[in-house]
Amino acid sequence: MNLTIYLISKYWDIGKLIITRQQGETWGKSVVKNLSYDLQAEFPGIQRFSSANLWRMKLFYENYADNEKLAPMVREIGWTHNLVIMEKCKDELEREFYIRMTGKFGWTKYDITLFITAIFNSFVVDSEIAEESQHTVICTSCMHLEYHL
Repeated sequence: MNLTIYLISKYWDIGKLIITRQQGETWGKSVVKNLSYDLQAEFPGIQRFSSANLWRMKLFYENYADNEKLAPMVREIGWTHNLVIMEKCKDELEREFYIRMTGKFGWTKYDITLFITAIFNSFVVDSEIAEESQHTVICTSCMHLEYHL
């Protein structure tokens, strides 16, 4: 198994664990903080288990758990890529576009940020003429570019 897929799966599981425990009992910020301390004690020197990152794992799971299309796709790109896409994209279709482009072209988190904020800040997706997984994306700030996903 690829390391990226393994780590994303673990982050997914931690996000799910937090959601599950929140539903079953009164769970506040201190519990996530305690979980962070426990994980850091179990895995010393690994910075991935800060309280802030655990909250991101929860948000990651919440955003994609019920999405049959995107849930498998997010497991194939890196954690920082996912965070940028999750935090900067406004809707599911926009997230799908950036997840696909990252997987297809190996975009870095800096590439993603550049495209979201500068170049692709307003794009048109014509999903009526496209199949379920085939969308035509036209960048309105650079009309000569057209991507077929």
